[in-house]
Amino acid sequence: MKILVHLHLYYQEMLDEMLAYVANLSGCDYDLVVTAAGLEPAAADRLKRFNPGVRIMEVENRGYDVAPFVKVLKAVNLDEYDYVIKIHTKQNLKSRAWLPDCSFVGDEWRRLLLSFMDSPDKVRKVLGIFAAHPKVGMISHYNLIIAAAAEDREANRRAEEIMTAMCLVPGSRRFVAGTMFIARARLLKPLREYPCATEDFELYNKDVPGGSLAHVYERLFGYVITAQGYDIASYAPKTHLIRLGHLLRRLALFLVRVKINGKNKMVVKICKIPVYSGKLKS
Repeated sequence: MKILVHLHLYYQEMLDEMLAYVANLSGCDYDLVVTAAGLEPAAADRLKRFNPGVRIMEVENRGYDVAPFVKVLKAVNLDEYDYVIKIHTKQNLKSRAWLPDCSFVGDEWRRLLLSFMDSPDKVRKVLGIFAAHPKVGMISHYNLIIAAAAEDREANRRAEEIMTAMCLVPGSRRFVAGTMFIARARLLKPLREYPCATEDFELYNKDVPGGSLAHVYERLFGYVITAQGYDIASYAPKTHLIRLGHLLRRLALFLVRVKINGKNKMVVKICKIPVYSGKLKS
């Protein structure tokens, strides 16, 4: 068994933290490929001390962590690997961000994204799931495995166009939000073979929150798995109690609405009935 590990190192000050996760693969046969835009000499030296066989690839600062991953897929022979791990640096969140069933602030999202390899025992557990369940094609945490949302219309549309060009139909339109995962290497071949270059990815634009090619590929990473008859699974069981909690949260979000109007007033409604209105401080 051999693993390809791709680490995209945008925030180079986080190198030691990321290598601590990679170190949990001790005992596994793996190749480490690190991509960065302008890798500092000290970081390069640290990588070579950690893994003398590391492959460092210079990339352009475009397409977030996604374009570098596509470049790596096209640069390697996936037939040499059983699994591919994709990880990257992610800064602490200054304000709370939401997914359908959970929210994050600070380092919570990064820690959850990397949780599938946060200990040697966890790595063994994940690899054991692949071995025991031949139809599992990708693994992450259930809170990160989401369905394409209606509001992400442009990203969804472009993803469907590319899937059609690949002659693939997704079994389900689910993907791993945040694009950190472990997957069966051979299932990523359609992404390797599809004609897409780094230059096709847009430069970062803070005014474009979604719909970029990177957001499209975020979906495609999951779509190509289900299109080949495989599942995206969670390493952690989603119990009935957890499902009930998610249902109650969604119900609460549906019944309770909070809005800030043009007069800088916060209005809280329950079942469309105003229950609170107060002016926010400037």
